[in-house]
Amino acid sequence: MRKSINQIFKNDKNLLQNDAVNELIDYCSSLEDEIIESQQTISNENKLIELIKEIYYSLIDTLEEPTNSNENDIDYKESLKNLKKYLESFSRDNRINIH
Repeated sequence: MRKSINQIFKNDKNLLQNDAVNELIDYCSSLEDEIIESQQTISNENKLIELIKEIYYSLIDTLEEPTNSNENDIDYKESLKNLKKYLESFSRDNRINIH
């Protein structure tokens, strides 16, 4: 359980007047911010890895599907549009800025 600064120093509030203690409090606060930012970065990296894997395996599945028509009839532009929409949707859902 995380304690507040006041809870930590409740038995000796005079310590809060000490410059070294205040410096330590500021330092701990900045470390907390760095940890939170690092966790968010790792989370976003994991989401991007997931996205890349999904796209990769989807492409493999699509390329392995038997086709009834001539390969030249495949509308690659439409496929790319669909891929673009998927990437945009994934990014929006996971609050990842790709623009």
